[in-house]
Amino acid sequence: MCFPDFDFAHSDPAVACVVYTAAWAAVSAAILWPFSRERFLDRSPIILTLVTGLLLNAIEVLPVALPRFFEFFINHSIYSEVSIRQVHNTLVSMTWVERWQELAGQTFLWVSAAGAFWAAINLCRRRAWITNTLAVAYWIVAWFVARAFVA
Repeated sequence: MCFPDFDFAHSDPAVACVVYTAAWAAVSAAILWPFSRERFLDRSPIILTLVTGLLLNAIEVLPVALPRFFEFFINHSIYSEVSIRQVHNTLVSMTWVERWQELAGQTFLWVSAAGAFWAAINLCRRRAWITNTLAVAYWIVAWFVARAFVA
């Protein structure tokens, strides 16, 4: 049986944004339940490293879900071309939405790295070793996979 090519974020971006945000909140709350300061400090790294990807999907879809809101603030269409100077004065043109998604992805990379670093510190302090080991292992595996495909 062949399944149709269905992309949730493109078919209805507003619903996708709400679903991704709700999934992020539900998974984060489940990991942190019952709430306490110690549990928050011990288990937040796995949320930053793994679960924040759901929130990233919501943030990437947000301009497409609310185009008039974003166009009001940037004073042009979200699909207009923008030019960016990169390393060695290379000029790259892309749509504003693509640039937004690229910056959101880079932000997720740094937030995820901070979560893995925090998890490593928690492992040295011998706190919540299962969730922190998962966070550090995810980052190590992701780094090796990225190196294998980029190189």
